[in-house]
Amino acid sequence: MTVAEFLAKADAVKAAGLPAAKSHDLTAMRDAVQEAAKAYRKQMTSDRRAGLPPRSCPPPEGDGKIDAEALLKSFRALPTRKRTMSVHDAVFAAMDDQFACAKPKKPKKAKAAAPIRSGHATSTRRHKRAGR
Repeated sequence: MTVAEFLAKADAVKAAGLPAAKSHDLTAMRDAVQEAAKAYRKQMTSDRRAGLPPRSCPPPEGDGKIDAEALLKSFRALPTRKRTMSVHDAVFAAMDDQFACAKPKKPKKAKAAAPIRSGHATSTRRHKRAGR
């Protein structure tokens, strides 16, 4: 299913109201998102086992749920020409955005300390001024 098809079904379900909650379209939409979410977790597990950096940092499985409104908002934010992508790919992109890992802070570079000056030049000037 493409994002455009998904959004059309979502609009139809919303327009139909409560009776649509048991519709075939709603079930198909839910299944498409759940399958993409499972594939996303599976991909992350495979990447971790291969020693690759994580593509995102979602909460542990079971601790977080996909917010349907946030997902629809991210789908609607896609330009029309990109709505031909699959729901699978769009869910991957939404998960990457929603659960982006915090970038590690770079250590601040220490400022170079001013060179330590010996008292020799200063004391020599003092001696010359004092007439020594």
